[in-house]
Amino acid sequence: MAPAFSKNSFVRLIMMAHKTKILATYSVLVAENLLFALLPFFLGKAIDGMLNQSYTRFTFYIAVFSLGILVGTFRRMLDTRVFAGVWNKLSSETVIGLLDKGVDSAKVITRASLSSRFVDFFEYNLPTLFRCLTSMGTAVVMLAMVVGMVTPWVVLLSALAVMWS
Repeated sequence: MAPAFSKNSFVRLIMMAHKTKILATYSVLVAENLLFALLPFFLGKAIDGMLNQSYTRFTFYIAVFSLGILVGTFRRMLDTRVFAGVWNKLSSETVIGLLDKGVDSAKVITRASLSSRFVDFFEYNLPTLFRCLTSMGTAVVMLAMVVGMVTPWVVLLSALAVMWS
């Protein structure tokens, strides 16, 4: 009898089996989010430069923005390739294992289609969570730089609002 896996241990097994590819994908995600998190700073510098009749900082801002778009496009292509491969391997192993056990074909089809939920977690849910946390962190840093004393209260009220909803 096969051991019963919880969702957490199953997710951990998927992560460990494809550690290098998933880590590479998330590294590109970090680079993409870092570039976009720095855009407000570079926009401010570009505006300052344009007010002084210098367009160098604006050109740099456009270059960083373009690089962010390119990195984001590459990440999405990499995501699709990596996680489609993970899903293919996972669903194939699931189908073969269930067919070897003589499970009814309707149950095999259902379980194979449910294997995509684990892959969706890695491809969509974790990057979305990371993007949200990066955006919130960027906002807190920007508030702290501008409004100093108000920032702890804004963070506290934001945390309470998130917990309340």
